[in-house]
Amino acid sequence: LKSNNIKFVRLQWVDYINMMRLRILPISQVLKALEKGKEPDLKVTAAVFSVLANNSATKKAKHGGVRLVQPAWDSLRPLWPNGRPTKQDTDTIVHGAVMCDLRVDGETEWEVDPRSLLRRKLETLKEEYGVSLRLGFEIEVVLLPWDKTTGRVSKETRSWGSRQATHSWSSAISRCMEEISIQLEESGIEILVLHPEATYGQFEFVLGAVEALESVDKLYHARQIIEIVANQYGYRATLHPKPLKDETGTGAHVHFSLYSTPSSEHDVAEQEEFERVRKVESFFVEGLLEHLQAFVALCLPTLASYGRFAAEGLNWSSSQWVCWGSDNKDAPLRMVEP
Repeated sequence: LKSNNIKFVRLQWVDYINMMRLRILPISQVLKALEKGKEPDLKVTAAVFSVLANNSATKKAKHGGVRLVQPAWDSLRPLWPNGRPTKQDTDTIVHGAVMCDLRVDGETEWEVDPRSLLRRKLETLKEEYGVSLRLGFEIEVVLLPWDKTTGRVSKETRSWGSRQATHSWSSAISRCMEEISIQLEESGIEILVLHPEATYGQFEFVLGAVEALESVDKLYHARQIIEIVANQYGYRATLHPKPLKDETGTGAHVHFSLYSTPSSEHDVAEQEEFERVRKVESFFVEGLLEHLQAFVALCLPTLASYGRFAAEGLNWSSSQWVCWGSDNKDAPLRMVEP
């Protein structure tokens, strides 16, 4: 915390509507607690997962009780809300962003906390099947020009000029993309490749694969960096699945990698271990396909999500079939290699 010149710490968590919630503490308050061997004393209402985007609560919301916000310090990463420091401006404010678990108390996990739930499922996968999971996310994003005075994005996206102008790496948008890439790498997020995508102002960042929980933490941090930097360059970054009516929509893809984590129970010969993991992979794929239609409720949560699938010709690789494949982009589940 001290070595990175961090002035504020963002304690963050993600709720059930995929919204990042946070509390910001001055670094002095965080250090004061840590120097005493304690965590920052921060609690939030137990209704935190029952509040919608418009601040209304669901009918089953519990208005009583509080939950402890417990930082996962291994997820701490720098964030530059006003841009990275330069030689001329060395006083740039640096925030430390850290993902948190919400707990009943210091000893008891809150069973409905999404991050804690993911961790428990990963532990079950490792303990019962002897395999671990790596994830590598692809972030597709559309950058829309917007007026900072009115807060409105441009309705005439074609006024940007030709498709070549908005997609060429020598265009005006390239500096924004380069700055996003630099900040991602300086915050410890590996980028394998970045490139223009199919529609106006649409780009993709392919992140390196890491352990599943770490990968999800990095995904949300990367999204914050993209949003902040885009804003600084006069763009509004959106992950909306269909931001432009007559253009290709935006997807969200992830690479899964199952690999062996042998314990005393699974310490077998290499070839036998390979076959065992392949068998688990087969069960994994079979389970995904069996429940693929049910996943629609999570993967396509809005009407606009279906608009991305429905447009004829524009979304020729939108994966509408329940199947798996290898090189077929119509397959929602594609196997890369054993």
